[in-house]
Formats: sequence, C-alpha cells, structure tokens
Amino acid sequence: QEELQTKLQEIAAKGEQDRLTQELKYAYEMRKTALNDLNSFRVIFGEADFLPGLTVDKFNNILVVQTLSLGIEMRKDQIFKALYEVLTEDGLEIIGIYERNDVKIRELEGLTEYKGWYDIGYQILKPL
Repeated sequence: QEELQTKLQEIAAKGEQDRLTQELKYAYEMRKTALNDLNSFRVIFGEADFLPGLTVDKFNNILVVQTLSLGIEMRKDQIFKALYEVLTEDGLEIIGIYERNDVKIRELEGLTEYKGWYDIGYQILKPL
C-alpha cells in the first residue's frame, strides 16, 4: 500500500513537471515568433502565460526572475530548472538566474523580500 502511494506521488510529480515544462516552452515559442532579437526580452508574462506571480526577463545570458505568489515560490526549483532546460535546449546560453524578489507585494502572500543569485544546481558560471 505504501509503495503504491509513493509510486502515485512520483507519477503526479512527473506529470506536474511535464505540464510546467510545456507551459514554459509554449510561452517561449510565442515570444520567438514575435521577436527578431532574443538577446533581451520578457520570457514569461505571469498571468498571460498561465503562470500567475511569475515574471522572467532575459538580459543577454542572464535570467532575472520575480516570484510574487506563494504557489510559484513553492515550485520555483521545478520552474527554474525547466526554464533553464527549455532555453538552453534551443541554443540560448544562460549563465545565471538572478532573483529580484525585493517588492512589498510578496508580504501579501506571507513571503519575505530578498534579491540575489539562484543556485540552479548546474555547473553554470555566475558573473562577478
């Protein structure tokens, strides 16, 4: 019984990761069709991309992200990993992810304000 429950949880987690990856990929593909230059652009527009509370901008080879809702904050490890993979698989170089969560609106979700580099767990360089 416990083994079955663990397996079902693993399947659900995999399904959620696949869904997140597809949503991120769709948003990125939409941007690509409208832009000639992928050097600097808004990758994720939050609610418009069905990811409320998430904004992602790309500046050269750095992603700057804001997570403004508890739900996104709780899943940011999954989201950032999938985002990194979607972009790099398409040939974009990403050397760092910088979090700009220094806005007061986070307090409404019970979140603290902070900013700094996110450790994605890959061997990517972070600018000095």
